[in-house]
Amino acid sequence: MGLLYSELAAAMEQLESTTKRLQMQDYLVRLYLKVGPQDAANVTYLLLGTLGPKYDSPELGVADKLVLKALSIRKGISEKELNDELSKTGDIGDLVKTNLEKKQQQTLMSFGDDDEEQVAELTVAQVHADFIKMAGKKDKSSQSLKLDILNGLFQKATPLEAKYITRFITQRMRLGVKDLTLLEALAFVTPYQWDDHAPALAEDIRSLGALVPEVDINPTVKSVLGREASSLNASEEIAKNLHIALKRAGSPPPEAAEIRASIEQRSSEMRAMVKRMRGRIERAYNAYPDIGHIAHLLIIRGPDMLDDVDVTPFVPLKPMLAERLPSLDEIIEKLGRCALEYKYDGLRMQVHVNNGQVRMFSRGMEEQTGQFPDVVAAVKEQFKGSSIIADAECIPIHPETGEILPFQVISRRRGRKFGLQTEDTTVTLDETQKHTFEDDYPVALALFDCLFLGDVGGSMLDEPYLDRRAKLSEAFELDDRITLSTQIVTDDIKEAEKFFDTAISSGCEGIVAKSVGEDSTYQAGARGYNWIKYKRDYRQDLADSLDLVVMGAFWGHGRRGGVFGAYLMGSFDPETESFQTVCKLGTGFTDEMLARFTQELGEHVIEDKPDNYQVAKALEPDVWFDPVAVWEVVGAEVSFSPVHMCGFSALKPDVGLALRFPRLSRIRDDKDAYSATTTNEVIGLYGSQGKNALWQ
Repeated sequence: MGLLYSELAAAMEQLESTTKRLQMQDYLVRLYLKVGPQDAANVTYLLLGTLGPKYDSPELGVADKLVLKALSIRKGISEKELNDELSKTGDIGDLVKTNLEKKQQQTLMSFGDDDEEQVAELTVAQVHADFIKMAGKKDKSSQSLKLDILNGLFQKATPLEAKYITRFITQRMRLGVKDLTLLEALAFVTPYQWDDHAPALAEDIRSLGALVPEVDINPTVKSVLGREASSLNASEEIAKNLHIALKRAGSPPPEAAEIRASIEQRSSEMRAMVKRMRGRIERAYNAYPDIGHIAHLLIIRGPDMLDDVDVTPFVPLKPMLAERLPSLDEIIEKLGRCALEYKYDGLRMQVHVNNGQVRMFSRGMEEQTGQFPDVVAAVKEQFKGSSIIADAECIPIHPETGEILPFQVISRRRGRKFGLQTEDTTVTLDETQKHTFEDDYPVALALFDCLFLGDVGGSMLDEPYLDRRAKLSEAFELDDRITLSTQIVTDDIKEAEKFFDTAISSGCEGIVAKSVGEDSTYQAGARGYNWIKYKRDYRQDLADSLDLVVMGAFWGHGRRGGVFGAYLMGSFDPETESFQTVCKLGTGFTDEMLARFTQELGEHVIEDKPDNYQVAKALEPDVWFDPVAVWEVVGAEVSFSPVHMCGFSALKPDVGLALRFPRLSRIRDDKDAYSATTTNEVIGLYGSQGKNALWQ
C-alpha cells in the first residue's frame, strides 16, 4: 500500500514545531527509515513543497478562494464566514484543520448518527497523484476539476492531513526544509540501512541502559530504550543521558566503561561514514540535482548507486562558481598561467541539446527555453553533434552595432514569458514595418564551457578546462549569434590589466580567471579558486557588489507614504540554512520602482518571521516576506555592526557585519534566495578591504 499520508503529516508537524537543526535531522531520518522505494521520491518532493525537481515541477495554481470553497462545501459554513476567520488567523492550513475538527453539521442528506463516514486512509502516492492531476489541468474547466479533487481529499483526510494538503497547494509549507536539509538526512539514513554499525550501537545502548537503576533513568531515555534509536544524533543523546544517570547513581559497574568506550568508537566510525556519505551524495546531487530521484535510488540500491549518477541532457546540473580576489596581482600569483575571459553582464545559461531538441536553463535551474526562441533556433542550426550541455552567457547586443548592452535590456526579455514571437507593427512616414520581440531585444550566446558531449562519451566534468573549451569550437558553427567568450591565456600582469580594461570598455562587468592545469576540472555546485572573478567594482573600497535577499520592508513616510520605503536585506548562510541581516536599504529607488515593488512583494507577505531569519529585535521590519527576491546592492564598505547578524561573532565577539551606505544596483531575477551572497563571502569582502584587517 505504501506510506500513509498521516505518517508524513505527523512528520511535517514535528518539523514545523522545531528550529533546531539536529532535531529536524532526527525527524527526517526517522521518517526516511519508514519509507519504501515506491514513496521515497514523492515524500521528498512533498517535504519541499514541489511536485518534482526544481527544473520540472508543475504549478498547481490553487488560490485561497478555492480552498475556502471546498471547506465551505465540506462543513456547511459560508465562504464569507471562513474568509473573515482567515483574516484573523492568517494561516489557511490551521483554518482548515480547526474547522474539520469541529463536529460535522447535520445536513438534509445525513442519515443515522452524527459520525462522519469512514473512508480509506490516504497514502502518499494517492495524494501526490491527485496533486499531479490538479497541476495538469489548464483549460476552462480546471477550477471545477481542482475543486472536485480537493473535495475528495478533504473527505478522506484527517484534520492534520488536511492542514498540510492545504499548505502544499497554497505553497505555504513553512517547514524550513530545503534540499541541503534532506541531503544531510539521507547521509544519516544510508549507514543505518546498509551497515551493521547501527544495530550494534543500539545493542550497546540497551546494555548500558540495563546497568542504570530504573529510578534514575530520564523519562525521555526510558521511552526509547526498548527500540532502536532513530538516528545517530538520537543514539548519542541517549548514551550521554545514560552516562549521566550512571554517575548520579553512584559507582558505575566495571563493564560500564567498556560499553561506553564501544559506543564512542561506533559513534565515531558512523560519524566518519556519514561525512563521507554526505560528500558522495552532494557530488551526485550537484551533477543530477533531483533529490527525489537520488533518494529513490539510495533506498532501492544503497550507496553504490551514487557511482551511476552522472550528467544527463535536460537535467540542469549545479553551476560551478567563482571565488573573489581583490587584485589582478593576487590572481596571477595564485593561478600562474591562466585563462582570462570576459565576465559578461547577461544571463548565465545552460544549453542542453539532445537529438535535435533544445532546452535552456538559468543558473537557478529554471527553464528559459520559451523566452529565447531565436537562440534555440540558432543552436539547432549551428550545433553539429548529437548531444551537448554547454555553459554559456546570454548577452544583450545592439541590433545594428553588435555592442554589448546593459543587463536591464535582457531582463525585459526574460520577464516576458508569453508572446515572444508575436509580431508588432510600427508605422513610419515611409512604411509599415513588421518586427518581433527578438528584433527589439536581440541577444547573442557566448559559450565558455562544455559539460557533456555525447559524441565523445558523455560527461566532460573531469577533463581539463582548455580541453573542454576546445570541444565547443568543434561542436558549433560559430558566428555573431553563437560565439565563444573572449579569452586570452597568460601569466603576464600587464597583459592581464590590458585585457581587463578592454573587457570594461566593451561593456562587461570584469573578467574571470580560470585555472588551466591538469586539475582544472568542472566542480559542479562548488565555489573555489579554480575560477576567480575580478570586477570593475574591485577598484573601489568595497571589493564587490552583494546579491542580497529581501527579508522584509518598512512602510514609507511623507512622499513615500503608502508604499514600502525601505527594505531589510540579508545574506545566506549555507551552514545553518539561514538568512542574516546585512543592511537596511532605502536608496537607489525611483517612485515608480517603489510602487511596483510594493505591489509585487505584497503578494509574498507573511504574518510571522520565518524561523531561519536571523534578525535583531531593533531591526524587525513592518512586514516580513518569504525569501523570493534577490537584489544586487552596492555600497561603500563592509564594517562591524552591533545590530546586524551577518557573520555574528565570527570576527569579533558579539558583533556582525553590515554594508555601509547601501544602494540598489539591479534586480537579480536570475537568482533565487539560496544563490544569494553567502555570509562567508561577506566576511571575505571585509577582509579584502585595504584598510581593514581581520585581527583589528
